[in-house]
Amino acid sequence: MSPHAEDFGQALAALRGPRPQAELARAARITPSSWSLYEKGRRLPREETMPRILAVLGCSQAELDEAIDRFRRERLLRQMAEAERAARLPDRGNSGAAGRAGIGLPEEARLEIRALTLRLARDLEELLMWVAKTGRS
Repeated sequence: MSPHAEDFGQALAALRGPRPQAELARAARITPSSWSLYEKGRRLPREETMPRILAVLGCSQAELDEAIDRFRRERLLRQMAEAERAARLPDRGNSGAAGRAGIGLPEEARLEIRALTLRLARDLEELLMWVAKTGRS
């Protein structure tokens, strides 16, 4: 699954830390405006640009993916909370149960939640298999 541009942008900004955007952009051989658009979540870098971005950040693809997942979870939780609040408003005519069932969530958010749930289930299954294999608990 390709990252949501907003999640990628937040992860990029977090991994950049206090270092100037323009400095890292030049080191990655991209324009400062492109870097800025990435961090604002308005654009995703091309595949061939990613190794240079990772190199100047000093992180691996796995570290970037982990940061993206963290921001994706936070975004989806915000969307779920907003949908639940909207479902509780009396003038909407929705019941609280409808909001908790996911009604009112954008389809993209429901699909991302489903994908993250499946990924977590696979990770848990792998962990349990490792624990059983190694005898650790």
